[in-house]
Amino acid sequence: MKHTALVAAAAVTAALLVAPAAHADAGDDAFLAAMHARYPYPPEMDQDAINAGRGACTLLDQGLTRAQIVRSMADLNIDPAWTGFLVDIAVSSYCPQNGAKLI
Repeated sequence: MKHTALVAAAAVTAALLVAPAAHADAGDDAFLAAMHARYPYPPEMDQDAINAGRGACTLLDQGLTRAQIVRSMADLNIDPAWTGFLVDIAVSSYCPQNGAKLI
């Protein structure tokens, strides 16, 4: 069970933090505005945040739930509140078709 959780956490981390770089668009602008308003961080981390948001949508498209993403990141000592907010804003900005998965 613990091994499965570690593998899941590694997969989530890879999808969130190593997603391919994307060019900024209107979705990125909305996403970054919301992220900076709630969790101020250096602007040079914007591309990492965008990649994490798009990665969260990819994981949701693959069938993971919001709770699974948040739990996997919490296993890596990443703040669950931050991860949950990131997933919520990512859905709003990039993949609104996954909105029902947030409930």
